[in-house]
Amino acid sequence: MSPPTHNNPPPDLPPGLPPGAQAAAAPVDPQRHGSVGQRAKRGAVLVVFNLAFGQCLRLASNLLLTRLLLPEHFGLMAMVNIFVAGINMFSDLGIRQSIVQNKLGDDPRFLNTAWTIQVIRGFGVWLVACLIAYPMGYWLYTDMPELAWLLPVAALNAIIFGFQSTKIFTAGRHLLVGREIALNISASIISLIAMAAIAYVWRSVWALVIGVLIASVYKSALTHFIFPGPTNRFAWDRACLRELISFGKWIFFGTLLMFIGTNADRLILGKLITPEQLGVYQIAFMLSSMPRMLLKRLGNKVIFPAVSRKADLDRERLRGILLNRQRKIALVMAIPGVILAVAGDWFVHFAWDPRYHDAGWMTSLLALGIWLAIVRTSVGPALMAVGKPQYATFSQVARIVWMAGGAFIGFHYGGLFGFLIVYSLSELLPYFVTLYGRCREGLNTFWQDLWMTGVYVGVVGALIAGRYAIWGDIPFLTPELMTRLGL
Repeated sequence: MSPPTHNNPPPDLPPGLPPGAQAAAAPVDPQRHGSVGQRAKRGAVLVVFNLAFGQCLRLASNLLLTRLLLPEHFGLMAMVNIFVAGINMFSDLGIRQSIVQNKLGDDPRFLNTAWTIQVIRGFGVWLVACLIAYPMGYWLYTDMPELAWLLPVAALNAIIFGFQSTKIFTAGRHLLVGREIALNISASIISLIAMAAIAYVWRSVWALVIGVLIASVYKSALTHFIFPGPTNRFAWDRACLRELISFGKWIFFGTLLMFIGTNADRLILGKLITPEQLGVYQIAFMLSSMPRMLLKRLGNKVIFPAVSRKADLDRERLRGILLNRQRKIALVMAIPGVILAVAGDWFVHFAWDPRYHDAGWMTSLLALGIWLAIVRTSVGPALMAVGKPQYATFSQVARIVWMAGGAFIGFHYGGLFGFLIVYSLSELLPYFVTLYGRCREGLNTFWQDLWMTGVYVGVVGALIAGRYAIWGDIPFLTPELMTRLGL
């Protein structure tokens, strides 16, 4: 479906909009950049490049900073990031998703109302962070009193991004992601330089906090200048507000639950293990999350906008497009998943000093669960694109149920190893929830999921068996555990 323009207003705009709203200027002209399919393919390539470059930079940053800072600094920063991200998710109304999906996504009144909400929300996130900082540092996580000071400063990031322009979302709506990727890459470079310089001088966790804030100021400021579109101004349009809330309520509940589900590992481990152990675990989490991050970005920036533009197709045609797209994404994403599962521990032992070597077996164990994320996430955004965001919310409920029921049991009987087995399988219940939604919406991919899973398990199993036959070890088992198992 073509986005609304001056000469082609959408025929089914929501009632109650002010006169003239549907004739508002839409300066972004996606047609000159090619068809939706061409933009989706180009966007996918750019997103993959962006994440590949970003992860290489992130890895280089981590290797450098682990030599300047202590493991407990990374454990502290992991907890800071979780709490700040959690407050953000608890207040998320899905502004970006609403702009991408809604027919009013090019209307200045809609955009300005969304921007106003975004600014207010940024200040709200910071205030909540200030309120919870002292209890987190001195009551809940008593071995991390630094949280009381780190949280309020780190949460300034929410205010900074509250002022970023909605023009970056409008560009994403039309699958024009090139400038955003260039901005992300340059901001990552600035962040690395700032963190390294401050860490070299201070040798403090504050290097990680201040480096992020510097990059955020840079990125937020440039969104107002490098993207086409009208300048944001404060506005409060009730009809646009109703549209944002109508779609955003499911995003709100979904992201709130997603925070609990995806961060449950570190929230729970923060109470069960030391900050030093949490810092080591953070290395494993970073490595194993790389493919998941790529999947998430492909889903948000390519699959979701592309399917939104084709949501009016009959379900059988849309299902065929999804099946084809899933095969291609799964083939690409399976490669890093296999490498991390089979050889992730080797890489950790080669790249990090002995203080972090326990992250090796953790990386390989966590990587075993990547495939479940691939088959779910490669088609999951399609449900949101056809106006059914509730399934994303329900899938997060399923993840929380899984973690709540299994995490402490796994840790009680198997220590950290048992805990990570439970966490690596945390995509299982969410997969069946989204599968149910796809079946109801005529977008079933189960049989393709099944045969691809069989191939993946066979390849990983054969490679691990070959490694054991040649070198006598298994990547996700420690030597002590192999001895106990008689291997």
